[in-house]
Amino acid sequence: MPLVVSTISFALLIAGVLLRRRVHLHVPMLLTAFALDVGLLVFLQLTRNAIQTVMTQPNPPLLYFHVATSVGMLIGWCAMLVLGWKLLRGKDSIRPVHRAGAVIFLLFRLANYTTSFFI
Repeated sequence: MPLVVSTISFALLIAGVLLRRRVHLHVPMLLTAFALDVGLLVFLQLTRNAIQTVMTQPNPPLLYFHVATSVGMLIGWCAMLVLGWKLLRGKDSIRPVHRAGAVIFLLFRLANYTTSFFI
């Protein structure tokens, strides 16, 4: 089930990015993807004690890389939410920062999605 949710979230993210010029579609798609990602993290913590497992046991390096991409992804989500909110409020001068941050975020999200198949 986690992979299905992650796939839906990733698909919404890609669709939202492709529809970035249609703000009325872009914003709800990305907010839904964000909610799914956060919900998935909460689900994994509640059902698998994900944080404790990673912190208390020796694990393969790929798992640590996956966790690092998850943290990067969460930081990226926060940055994109703040910057996106400012854009919606009319501060167009931050658009290049939002765009550059989105590229970095997408790299973290892609790495996270890819590694989720191997852990």
